[in-house]
Amino acid sequence: LILTHFSCISKEFLCDYEKDCPDGSDELNCPNWLRNFTQTRGKQIQHVTEFVSFVSNSQNCGKKCLQSRNFICNSFSYDVSEKICLLSSEQARTGGANLTNVDSSDYYERIRPKDQEERKDAFKVRLVGGGPPWEGKIEVSVGGKWAAICDDGWNISAARVLCRQLGYPNALRSWIGMSNDRNYLMDDVKCTGKERYLNECSFNGWGKHDCGPNEAAGVQCAVIERECFPKKFRCNSSHCIDFKWICDGEDDCGDGSDEDLVKCKSPVEVRLVNGSSLDRGRLEVKFYGIWGTVCNRDFTVHDAAVVCRMLGKQGVPVIEPYQKYGSGTGPIWLQNPGCSGDEEELTRCRIRRWGYSKCSHDEDVGLYCKESPLSTVAPKEVLSSSKLHIFHCHFIMYDAKCKFHLAECGRTFVSFRARDPRHGYLARVVGGFEVRHGAYPWTAAIKLDNTRHLCGASIITPFHLISAAHCFEDVPDLSLYSVVVGDWDTNAHDGTEQKFGIEYVSFVPGYENILKDDIAVIKLKSKNDSGILFNKYVQPICLPNADAAYPAGMKCVISGWGKNPRRLQAAEVPIMNPDTCTDPLVYGNLLSERAFCAGYLQGHVDSCKGDSGGPFACLSDGKYYLFGVISWGDGCAQEYRPGVYTRVRDYLTWIKQTINS
Repeated sequence: LILTHFSCISKEFLCDYEKDCPDGSDELNCPNWLRNFTQTRGKQIQHVTEFVSFVSNSQNCGKKCLQSRNFICNSFSYDVSEKICLLSSEQARTGGANLTNVDSSDYYERIRPKDQEERKDAFKVRLVGGGPPWEGKIEVSVGGKWAAICDDGWNISAARVLCRQLGYPNALRSWIGMSNDRNYLMDDVKCTGKERYLNECSFNGWGKHDCGPNEAAGVQCAVIERECFPKKFRCNSSHCIDFKWICDGEDDCGDGSDEDLVKCKSPVEVRLVNGSSLDRGRLEVKFYGIWGTVCNRDFTVHDAAVVCRMLGKQGVPVIEPYQKYGSGTGPIWLQNPGCSGDEEELTRCRIRRWGYSKCSHDEDVGLYCKESPLSTVAPKEVLSSSKLHIFHCHFIMYDAKCKFHLAECGRTFVSFRARDPRHGYLARVVGGFEVRHGAYPWTAAIKLDNTRHLCGASIITPFHLISAAHCFEDVPDLSLYSVVVGDWDTNAHDGTEQKFGIEYVSFVPGYENILKDDIAVIKLKSKNDSGILFNKYVQPICLPNADAAYPAGMKCVISGWGKNPRRLQAAEVPIMNPDTCTDPLVYGNLLSERAFCAGYLQGHVDSCKGDSGGPFACLSDGKYYLFGVISWGDGCAQEYRPGVYTRVRDYLTWIKQTINS
């Protein structure tokens, strides 16, 4: 404390450009932080690296910029009416920063001192441990000391900054979990992707980390190549990427040429070549407009039956010996397609990934589609206990018996992983990302008057869906509702939609309102004596076990179209601790004992109006399970207002009884 005129003030109030002592002696001989900046009145920077509220004046904002340790602060805006300080790594004069008109805000741009250039030159980056020089584990150096970057928060935006700093045009992949000791110089690196140097991004501070061994970040930078190696796809930008990265939901080329929607959705074709007739030869598959081959390893007679069916041949397929029809060229599209033999086409088989194999063209499959009589009895659905059983009777010479098997659930045949999108932005699900067509094929839409999107739902059998009870409170006339499955773009005809009327909706006995028991079972009207037809774009989700755990922090997927529907959105959100959710600052005693919260207290990511009734789907052992039903919340993605979900585990007995009745 300082004693002046018998008044005491804290040292933190010295030189804060606010008069605290009666004689103003606390503000004498203070540095003028703003002399390091040029000022533009009535402007506010749009790209913000760090946001600080309750800042009393522009001098303090300038001080925070100059003393920033987590990134190089090049500019800031101070809004005098809101008392907010917006720090940025960008500058308007270099073209990196966009400014907007705000009367109460001024923009300040740093006059670059020589020591900043020295800081840039002292910071070095390199890639080690990779094959070619453009990929490997990242190491950075400050003051001559080299160490790795921890992979916490490491993503493609940071990788692009790193690659540009090394002189490459872009990044293809960001890697995590690379081998390393506990020596790290940077952690929690967060970049927008526009920074010129990696140390302009936000991070924890030099040497500050909580990382263990084998948590190093890595990267594969893009290079312009004249020719692509085998198993490589040539992007329009002349970059080469692995074929397995085509249509994986990520722009690996940087120009989108590996994610062309028309090509990704184009029909898969098959043909037999180099044989003496059209029903025998080396198997070739056309995917993404490119002809390639299939590996003989793990290729079964069931896989062969599907290929022959696509060629219009029904009978006993014969897998020929290696090299009978020679070696092919181009990508090896498939290894172990995983067909059961009943599928109409390869895309309905359990393909792990297109373009992924450990084979050479010496192992290309050869086939002979031998004709034989075939008769088929249509499948019959019977519900026993909680599981759907399907009887398929196929009288084929190599499998002349009636097969009885448990229908698959929780499977997706389109590769897409929902991300934790706290630093991304798309419309609805709030903070979510647009998914690929068929990514979460159990997600259904409930419409009112055949046009207006009302709620979401989850498919569990060919005739039953799970949704939220409150979706049906306002309009009791079920003839006004319809259910659409297989939809993706609600403004266009995808060609995969199936539409049904509703026969009945069952509520939990004693249901009163949205706050408790907000779950419903929907029974569909049959159409052409059938229910939902399962395919690549329409699949049921599994119900959880009665003892399923809901641990705090476990991340699951919410999906829906929301109140501004167009294409299906999804996001990954964590289950919250029950004590946090019932805190008086959150929902207190409003939360039912058979509901749970998921999301983030700071908001940003959430389900919203129009997503109600949709799935909270959790992945376990390769299958998705319906852990929750999207129920309610206070607003959408608001601070201290996470989403509330009905816990499906607690209603399993009621669901089974309702379906069986």
